Amino acid sequence: GIWYAGHTFWDTEIFMLPMFLYSDPKVAKNLLMFRYNKLDKARERAKQMDHVGALFPWNTTDGEESGHVFEIATAQYHINNDIFYSIYRYYETTGDHQFMADYGAEILFEISRCMAHRGAFIPLRNNKFCINVVCGPDEYSPVVDNNMYTNYLTRKQLYFALEICELLKGRYPEKYKVLYEKCSLSPEELDLWKRAADNMYIGYNKEL
Repeated sequence: GIWYAGHTFWDTEIFMLPMFLYSDPKVAKNLLMFRYNKLDKARERAKQMDHVGALFPWNTTDGEESGHVFEIATAQYHINNDIFYSIYRYYETTGDHQFMADYGAEILFEISRCMAHRGAFIPLRNNKFCINVVCGPDEYSPVVDNNMYTNYLTRKQLYFALEICELLKGRYPEKYKVLYEKCSLSPEELDLWKRAADNMYIGYNKEL
């Protein structure tokens, strides 16, 4: 609509892409390719925020953050989860292994590095992996700890990233070797993904 003024938000992945995925998968792939083509900008954004890997902007036209609301534009880490989820659904629906090898895995590895280092194992939460001071997709509470949406999808994302590592090692070993180095992966990094996913803090209370 008029308020978007040609900008790309996380709405692209969560609201637009599913419709195209089941009606015209080529369009869905093109939407993902937009993110791939802006991956270097997302790497720059991660560095600006003192992170590793890649952090996609909440609001953009050319790959740089265009958001004018500081709290929201700097706290919506779920954009990385949204992009993961669109890659996951595209792969699940199409079985496009070549896309994953050529484009999807690189995005996935870089955003997973960011999310794995954005959180921490907090002793007061029984050493669960917590992601604090973020803004969930409701966008009305820009500073919350352990937003359910963010934590839940980060757990799913890290498991999927590990799954794709195994896929590439088996089907595209040379491509995996290149990405392993390009994305600064290591046994310690992959172990962190597994430990973070296994110990993700999920704020569920049986009584409530």
